[in-house]
Amino acid sequence: MARSSTTQWDQLALNSLFDLVIRHVDCPMAVLTQHKADSELPEVIAISHMADSLAHGIAHSIQQAAAYDDWRSESTTLRCGHFDIENVHLPDRVRSARRITFSCPVDSASFLALSVCRFDTDEWAMRALAAQGIHSWVEAYLRLFWEAKLHRGRAAALAEGLDLFDFGTFLLDADGNIIFANVRALHFLELGNGLRRAGQSVTATDFDNAVRLQTAIHHLAHGQHSAATEIDGTSLILIQRVNARPLVAVVARLPDASPAHGSAAIALYVLDPDVDARPLATALCRAHGLTISETELVMRLVKGLTIDAAAREMHIQPQTARAYLKQIFAKTDTHRQTDLVRMILRGVVHIRPFAAPPSNGGTDFAHLRAGQTPVWG
Repeated sequence: MARSSTTQWDQLALNSLFDLVIRHVDCPMAVLTQHKADSELPEVIAISHMADSLAHGIAHSIQQAAAYDDWRSESTTLRCGHFDIENVHLPDRVRSARRITFSCPVDSASFLALSVCRFDTDEWAMRALAAQGIHSWVEAYLRLFWEAKLHRGRAAALAEGLDLFDFGTFLLDADGNIIFANVRALHFLELGNGLRRAGQSVTATDFDNAVRLQTAIHHLAHGQHSAATEIDGTSLILIQRVNARPLVAVVARLPDASPAHGSAAIALYVLDPDVDARPLATALCRAHGLTISETELVMRLVKGLTIDAAAREMHIQPQTARAYLKQIFAKTDTHRQTDLVRMILRGVVHIRPFAAPPSNGGTDFAHLRAGQTPVWG
């Protein structure tokens, strides 16, 4: 019903709102507009059974009224007053029409306006009275719509940002169910070599690795420590693959993680050693003052090579590689090869507290790929 440039979920939510208001007030046409204090041009968000010219005429009339009627109040109550009913711009063949407008401030600088109108003005007072009886839930609906729209915008921005990286990122609840997976992570699951789907969760294709992965997720999600987890809240696991080098998986507990079902508790980062992650890791090595040779050694260790294998690739003696490694330990304040690799990986793939994702009440994670949320109403 609603014609707009919004997402599918926005359209469904607005269709529901339009249907309820139109049916209750018995005004067949509706338009939702946004008005900003710093802009003279209102935005038409969605239209139902109304010509574009009429919708934009209503939007501009509301914008003009906002300049002197204080529509932009910071009050949390619905700013519809006596439900302003006035003539609006109409095609020449129509003499007059009336509209009822519900206004709802969504922040200190803008408000939403839901307007319904009809050309037949008979019993208009009764329609205005009916509108007064529903203004509270219209306000609640508009606030929910706006909050969900902002939430989807933040989720979409987060997803787009994580999709820029070559490493896979999974956000899991305490049971290991997937709440979010970026494009690279979904690619790993589709390949099914090393990682695969297990219902709504992610697991390793190799049994031993699957046990280690699930143990690490469980212990970190519930704040426990074991041989599979580290005291700094992360665990490093090599995920075996067929005819390929192991995937490097970093399991990390999210800040303020909750073990409650559906809440994001764990971040699982997966790197493919066959994908060049040099730019990020090299910059990190440079920040620690590592030489070119030391950086080359670190790159090979991060890819999962042993110190001897790394020395062979670099065409140096094993004792030379060990001397490099000793210098690297001193510069990076690490003491073991595992600690070094973990430090580099955490520098390349690290989620910060302000990026913690919202919780999800269900196990269906597919809709979060598009930054979508369930429809209410």
